Amino acid sequence: MFENQVQWSRLGTGELDNSLVKYSQDLGLDVTSFETCLSSDEIADEVDQDALEARNYGASGTPTFFIGNEKDGFTKLVGAQPYSSFKQVIDSQLG
Repeated sequence: MFENQVQWSRLGTGELDNSLVKYSQDLGLDVTSFETCLSSDEIADEVDQDALEARNYGASGTPTFFIGNEKDGFTKLVGAQPYSSFKQVIDSQLG
């Protein structure tokens, strides 16, 4: 999906839906279930709420990681990061 997201971002809603349904078929997914989920207002509202919450926390893309806790605070890592980046942040959080 990530390989095609730039191409898909240029499509209108109808074209995007058709492309995603075709993709679900190619993957062997239950297309009826996929289409039901894709057209669900309830699911769309949930995704919108998750996106809003992520923005409120300062996440502007995926992947975004918050490492830490309420007491000591959080460190944000954005994008694909090597193990060493995570280790550095975790070690600093552990003291």
